[in-house]
Amino acid sequence: MRVIALILVLITSVIGFVMSYGFAYRKVTGVLYSSSATMQSSASVTTER
Repeated sequence: MRVIALILVLITSVIGFVMSYGFAYRKVTGVLYSSSATMQSSASVTTER
């Protein structure tokens, strides 16, 4: 039972770290490449139609 609890704690901590890291990464890249991201999003919208 203790091993299962340890594994669950490790998995949840890893998932939380990945989510927080991904959010910070998206925030930084959004600030750095806001112009290119808007150009890509508009291009994707036009191609979808």
